[in-house]
Amino acid sequence: MVAASCEDWPTFVSKGLAGRIVAGEDTYYRKSLGSAVLDAYQPFIHHARAVLLEQIVEQNEATRRVLDRFGQAYQRLKLRHRAPRFEDITHVLARRLTSAVFDHIRYRLDTPIAHLLLDEFQDTSLTQWSAIRPFAERVTAQVGHSFFCVGDVKQAIYGWRGGVAELVDTVVGQYEHGMPDWQQKHTWPTHTDLPEMPANGSGEPEVLAIQLRAPLARRTRGLERVSPSQAVERPGVRLADRMRPGASQTMARGALLHAWLEHIEWLDDGEPEEGMLRRVAHNFATVELGIEAEIQAFRSMLAFPQTRTVLSCRGYGDLVQLGFSDTGCADVQHQNVALRVLRERPFVVRENDAVVYGIIDRLVLFCRGDKVLAADLLDVKSDALSVRDAAEIDEAVVRYQPQLTMYHRAITQQFALDVDRIATRLLFVQIGEVRRVEVL
Repeated sequence: MVAASCEDWPTFVSKGLAGRIVAGEDTYYRKSLGSAVLDAYQPFIHHARAVLLEQIVEQNEATRRVLDRFGQAYQRLKLRHRAPRFEDITHVLARRLTSAVFDHIRYRLDTPIAHLLLDEFQDTSLTQWSAIRPFAERVTAQVGHSFFCVGDVKQAIYGWRGGVAELVDTVVGQYEHGMPDWQQKHTWPTHTDLPEMPANGSGEPEVLAIQLRAPLARRTRGLERVSPSQAVERPGVRLADRMRPGASQTMARGALLHAWLEHIEWLDDGEPEEGMLRRVAHNFATVELGIEAEIQAFRSMLAFPQTRTVLSCRGYGDLVQLGFSDTGCADVQHQNVALRVLRERPFVVRENDAVVYGIIDRLVLFCRGDKVLAADLLDVKSDALSVRDAAEIDEAVVRYQPQLTMYHRAITQQFALDVDRIATRLLFVQIGEVRRVEVL
């Protein structure tokens, strides 16, 4: 009873006499517990159970409130960035598609729906069926219309894509005027049912010459996938150059520089710590890079004036040099505008008949609350250029111009910005040169 007096109810119901009684035992150290002891303990056990259940209820309610707040914030975030997940579309359709709005849907489609065909139905989830069911109900209610459903209930037990095996049986039972037992009614021919091959004069089966048609051009399903890096006009590459010693080190050095730069929000807050640089470099241990020399070289790159300016808040004091319009400059200079830095920002957008995807090295957003007013797109290149060769740098800018243009168009879509409110710049990090890029 010490645990009860301290209101330590978990210990009370799990140990000692109370623990034995809760477990349904009527003995304690091989001695029988009399009815008087059981009756004396029952009020305490009931109270402990009530207290513990109340704690569980409160924990569940608190968890629900946290998840509810998270869900609302997550939904607002997806709406703001126009980036719903694939399953979000299904949930929205399941909530809003009912038989009552079927006529409106048919009007928007500009055609009646007379036949509905569903393949691989065993992979249909309950949410997906909730969205499809109004169509099935309306189609099957009309004479001359059909609902053809193909599925294998044996495959449904694996639950691919949220499929439910019971749904197959339920749908078959609900639409009995179909042909649920077609598998038993359909028989496939056996080898004895196949026709005999024609014979030639010798009695041997005639050998038929079969000419296969030429393969068709390769087709892809869905939309074409395009990466902005594919738009870069690269010079011819010699295999010998790729295979020469040190080629892999050059590629690894570029990847390492990007990994280090990802950890910089603003240089106003100081340069990355030595320990962090070493931890990141540890992932490149398979390539023979001299980490000490690479860290020293990286520190030297950060010391370039243009590099320090573009990675610092003070670099955004002069908005005209970014290339914003007069209206954009006026809005951005508002006192409530805050800068938000996105590093290694992935994106996926639709452009005509293609899906454009990629990662933007650094994106600085000018925000007033949740609204994005303008953006500065910075792409980092680790090309080994000469700071003294202006023509070589100009050629590199032209070479990367198509890639930056695709980045620019993606940002206009994602944040609903006018083209004159997005600055597009290149940072050649090894020489500390920053160049504005005119989009195509």
